[in-house]
Amino acid sequence: MENKFSFDQHGLNDYMFSTAACLIPRAIKLSTNAARHYTVLGLSLLTYNIISDHRFAAKRIIEQKAHKCLDLLNLGVLMSMAFLPVVKNDRKTLLFHVGYATLAALHIQLSKWKKERTQLDHLFI
Repeated sequence: MENKFSFDQHGLNDYMFSTAACLIPRAIKLSTNAARHYTVLGLSLLTYNIISDHRFAAKRIIEQKAHKCLDLLNLGVLMSMAFLPVVKNDRKTLLFHVGYATLAALHIQLSKWKKERTQLDHLFI
């Protein structure tokens, strides 16, 4: 399978993933406890994404390799959340969780993790 997302696109997608984790659970009326778990997950993603080395970052501090490690760690936390009673005992929460986790895993898998020539330059939108 060919990787399709540049690291810049990956960073932009991460903003959407963090926003989704913070807002969708409340919009689809998951329990308050479940919504809090996803908010913490979304804010952790936002925190390291905003300082990663892509053109949509506020400050380029974290390199791509470290960002990938953090993504994999975050994905591990996300996957382990499936065993929490707040997730596994509620059908709607479990369905949301499986969908979100699947998209997150695909997002990591479909991203280019090798720094491209165009990313070596500072680009402005």
